[in-house]
This record gives sequence, C-alpha cells and structure tokens, in this order.
Amino acid sequence: MTVPVTFTTEGAKALTSASLIAGATNRGNIYNNTADFNKVAANVTVSSAIISPATQNLSGNAGAAITPTTPFTPQGLTAPITYSISPALPDGLSINPQSGVVSGTPKNQQDALTYTITASDGSKSATAQVTITIAAGGGGGGGLPDTGTSLAIVGATLGTAMLLYIFALFIFRGRRQLGFLAVNDQVSARMAQLDAMLTRMEDNARRRRNRRR
Repeated sequence: MTVPVTFTTEGAKALTSASLIAGATNRGNIYNNTADFNKVAANVTVSSAIISPATQNLSGNAGAAITPTTPFTPQGLTAPITYSISPALPDGLSINPQSGVVSGTPKNQQDALTYTITASDGSKSATAQVTITIAAGGGGGGGLPDTGTSLAIVGATLGTAMLLYIFALFIFRGRRQLGFLAVNDQVSARMAQLDAMLTRMEDNARRRRNRRR
C-alpha cells in the first residue's frame, strides 16, 4: 500500500494517531514515525453522520394523545433523509419518516422500552434512541375506562333512572288517587246534607199531619 491513504469513518468516531496507525497496520503497513503519520493524516477523509438529540424520553397515558418527540437535527447526511424505528411502536403511535417525530395516541399500557431510530440518506446512516413509557388510562390524561368499568357505569345510571321513574310514577298516581278520595269525600258530605234535609222535611210533614188530627 502506498501513501496517500484515505480512511472513512461512520458515526461520531474520533480519529487519533493510534486509530490511524492501526488502520494502516490492518492493511499490512506500520506507520510508527511522525513523518509517515503526517502523510497518512493529511489524506484522511472524515465522513461522520449523527442526528441529535441522541436520546429522548417519551411518556403518556393510554387513551390520551402524547406530546410528540423533538424533531431530529441531522449532521453529515444528505437530503432526502428517511427515518425508521425498531422495534415496532405500540399500537396508536407512529413515526414520521421525513422528520423522525414519534406521535399519536397509545392504546395500551407499556413499561419503559427503548427504541432505536435510524436516519439514512441511502449511503450513510445515524441512530438515536427514544425510551417510551405508557401509563394506564385515566392517569390525568383523559384515558378511556375499560369495558367492564363502562358497563358498570351504564348499569348504575340505568338503575338510578329506573328507580326515579318508578318513584315519580308512584307519586303521580298517588296524587291522583288522593284527589279521587277527596272528591268522594265531598260527594259523601253532600249526600249527608241531602239526607239530613230529607229527614227534616219528613219530620215537618209528620208534625203537620198530627196537628190536623
């Protein structure tokens, strides 16, 4: 191998004299003096690719929209850049392939799990990590209750409504019945008055007959 030699690094890897000499050694030549090292270093091409932020934490509640992750800033990558994630995101979450932003409304609870996001321009790539934690629904995020809880709420509501209806019906009919009884009492009082009047009329007629005799 002859000088100049070109080394290419992927990712944010630091180049030192040791790494350069090791690289040359792997190719069958040992550069162990300053002159040879300078010849190699002068012809090193650094091609590093990174995306920042390198790590992010994402948390939320099942059934509630989460706050999206921060968009990534790529360095050393050429547009167009495509983002992907591994392993697969929880149900309800998705990644924007153009920005790498993770967003959505998770459906289920999940303990903390770290995902790897990869940005690629077709020839170079860089990675970052996102840790996602999903708490159970209802933890301040407006999560939806589970099916059992929903049925219990509906049943209790219907039961209360039925009791109120029966109570109202009882009161309504009771008032009507009381009104009917009141009318009957009035009729009875009038009948008693008529009976007393007829009795007096009969007594008067009897007394008149007795006087004529």
